[in-house]
Amino acid sequence: RGKVAHIVLGSERIDEVRLQCRYFDESWPPGIPAIVATYRLRFERHAYSETELRAKLMMPADVGYCEKADRQSEYLRGWNGQATTKYGFVCRTHSRDAELFATLPAQGMQSELVSQASGEVIRFASSVPSRLSLAERRQYYSLRVFNEEAETRYPVILLRVGECSELPPPAGYVLREVGEELGYASLCLEEQCGEQDKEHCFVRAASCTDLRGRCGDFGSLRPGSDTAPCGGVVCKASRDWERCCSYEALQVGTEVMLDGRRSVVYRREDDGSAPL
Repeated sequence: RGKVAHIVLGSERIDEVRLQCRYFDESWPPGIPAIVATYRLRFERHAYSETELRAKLMMPADVGYCEKADRQSEYLRGWNGQATTKYGFVCRTHSRDAELFATLPAQGMQSELVSQASGEVIRFASSVPSRLSLAERRQYYSLRVFNEEAETRYPVILLRVGECSELPPPAGYVLREVGEELGYASLCLEEQCGEQDKEHCFVRAASCTDLRGRCGDFGSLRPGSDTAPCGGVVCKASRDWERCCSYEALQVGTEVMLDGRRSVVYRREDDGSAPL
């Protein structure tokens, strides 16, 4: 009765294993012992799994970003190389001179980027960014990860895209704050910014009601400004006072302190503001 034995070796390279097998048949006469045999298996080649050869393509945050994409996605359909993986990379930058680097899954692996159009080879070294020029706004490459025994190829597209700041914000929205996701938050998805980028580039602004009670001494929310948008996702008195607050409640002649100096309200504007 044969059985299949699965030997899990993990990612460590192993040149030899020993197996002990026990043979026994229930039809044998009583008293006949099982036969035990020991075998030594030598491996002349290490078989790498797809997980072991899994690499990442990245950009410095101030240059752009790369994201994993299915090989059949709309962005990778123009790639016509011979890929050995189910996914590839879509990289976006606003610069003509892009910088990329690859992180590798195991020691002894090497990686390089091969241009689909010209065959130019850009070799990566120890996660140090390599520079390449983007003459066209859409260029295709192959990311080749390899050693003496195995090779994996990923489809790659490099896009020189527009910047979110080129788009006018929809009413009530502001540009997404960059923060740590510098490239992702500031770049459009394609060469020209358009309607498809508004959800990606903008977020709803906070409303002036956030400044209720924060308009300073004698200040109050400007009438009708409850739903007016501030200039960001958080209202700041230093930036949004003019649009959200006023001295509506002050009478002419009222003394107030402004930046540590005593001032007097001397006239009232029609819009409710009171120059000091």
